[in-house]
Amino acid sequence: MLKVRNCIAHAGGRIDLSSDRDYLAVVANRNIGVGLDDRERPGVRLLRIERKYCGAIVEDIASFFALVCDAAGY
Repeated sequence: MLKVRNCIAHAGGRIDLSSDRDYLAVVANRNIGVGLDDRERPGVRLLRIERKYCGAIVEDIASFFALVCDAAGY
């Protein structure tokens, strides 16, 4: 998810500083391993990335590279 990456890279994980804050709030409610948390800094909503999200992303990347390698004949 590029918007999750962009929030982390460009807004330090602070959803309220992201131009995609509404989208990220929806994603956080989908139970895919991305959530919102303000326990560390009350009043500052930060993205919380869980292990299952990382695992899913790694699987997606591995599948992508497998397709690329197959298409290239490796």
